[in-house]
Amino acid sequence: MTGFGLRGWTDDDLPPDGVNSDSSPAADVVMSDISAGYGDRLVIDRAWLEIPAGTFAVLAGPSGAGKSTLLAVMAGEFPGVTGQVRIGGLDPAAISYAERVANITLIEQDSSILSGTVADNLRLARPSASARELADALRVVDLDKAIELSTAVGPGGAYLSGGQRRRLALAQGYLRRPRLLLLDEPTEGLDTATARRVLTNLRSALSQTTIVAAIHDRNQANLSSSLGPVIRLDGGRVASSDGTTAAQPAAAEFLLAGGAKAR
Repeated sequence: MTGFGLRGWTDDDLPPDGVNSDSSPAADVVMSDISAGYGDRLVIDRAWLEIPAGTFAVLAGPSGAGKSTLLAVMAGEFPGVTGQVRIGGLDPAAISYAERVANITLIEQDSSILSGTVADNLRLARPSASARELADALRVVDLDKAIELSTAVGPGGAYLSGGQRRRLALAQGYLRRPRLLLLDEPTEGLDTATARRVLTNLRSALSQTTIVAAIHDRNQANLSSSLGPVIRLDGGRVASSDGTTAAQPAAAEFLLAGGAKAR
């Protein structure tokens, strides 16, 4: 898994010093004729999309539209996918585990928080991070005034609010500095002002990272117009806005199987 909370990372999982998104180019996303689903029921049927490197793109739509499924496909974590996915020219399902975690990070909607301190949890993402780097991560996700590195989080993060747990997971993603950062409902539980600061900070702090965030329709007010294109999933089709292109000449859209069991 590339999502956080299930295991601790070691520095062996990380690219060598100087070989991360601080010096490596952001990864473009190219999806060609992609189909994916659960058993015999398709969620995504022949999807075509290109997201240019360095873009902050939003997957928008209601519950069940397939947003989480698309993120999992991009991360190489969805089984039984047909078609072609390329992340920075790499097939995420075919490369080694080490290459995958060095290039792609998926922060899932229900990322777990381990017992211990805030610093302990942040060092799951980058064990060698200095106290200054950890403090910077808290600043990026707008937690620096709410909690400290020494704050105990409790079992499963029980001492933190839902919004604080979510932002702690985002801070882990920031510390990874991948070429592609995938965020599943990163603004859920946050007020509009906080959500906008967090997303804007992530975009500014990770200028050499492509970011794709799945955001529910009810949280669309959390988006700043300065971020990037919104790719809409609803009613069986997804029309991409300016900034993304479709490989299919007919339309810039995904085709989703009607009535499928989507996540």
